[in-house]
This record gives sequence, C-alpha cells and structure tokens, in this order.
Amino acid sequence: MSKSVTPFCKRMLLKRQELWDTISHIEDLDDLTREISKSNNNVYLYGIIISLLLIIFLAGCFGRQCIRFRRVQKYK
Repeated sequence: MSKSVTPFCKRMLLKRQELWDTISHIEDLDDLTREISKSNNNVYLYGIIISLLLIIFLAGCFGRQCIRFRRVQKYK
C-alpha cells in the first residue's frame, strides 16, 4: 500500500531538497574558517569560539590545583 503525496507536501519536500543543496559542505578546519569569515556574524562566531577555548583553558589551570589540594588534605 503506497500513499500518494499531496501537492503541498511535495512542494515542501522540494524546497527542503533545494535548501540541502545550497548549504556549504565543510570538510576541514580551513573550510570552516573560510565560511565563518564570509558570514555576516563572523565577529560573534569568533567571539564564541575564543570564549569556549578560554573557559577550557581556565578550567584546566584552576581545576588541577583544586584536585591536588583535596588530595593533600585527604592524607593529613
């Protein structure tokens, strides 16, 4: 039993297929930076990426010292 597709649904599917064809295909970091630099919101995107890297860096710097302090306190 196959159901037929309504004309409205068929139009929506064709629009969705066109959208998938127009997206950029990013394969590596170079493609990603090129797409971000072409974007209208490139300052915002770069800000988000740098903020995430800074948070990871600071968590690594300060988190390690807290764990070491707890281990030292445990053995006293």
